Amino acid sequence: MRKNFNDADLNRSVGNLLRLGVILSVITSLIGFLKLFTEGFKMPRKYKLLDMGTSSEKVWGHFWETLCKGEGMAIIQLGILMLIFTP
Repeated sequence: MRKNFNDADLNRSVGNLLRLGVILSVITSLIGFLKLFTEGFKMPRKYKLLDMGTSSEKVWGHFWETLCKGEGMAIIQLGILMLIFTP
């Protein structure tokens, strides 16, 4: 016999989904921090040379490019995006 799906089951399912999303996001970010720590992070010497007026296409393109290379900063950004997109 099939059990009816009630509010308590829905609350439990949504809670488990949120919990899983947060845990995966934290694990991904920690992996990114460890990777960034091992590969080293250098701050730019002259901030005036940074191009701050880039389009969103360039930003997303750079994100995917660095993520495919396995850079720590991109892995941290992926963890943050996973946290944002967790329902």
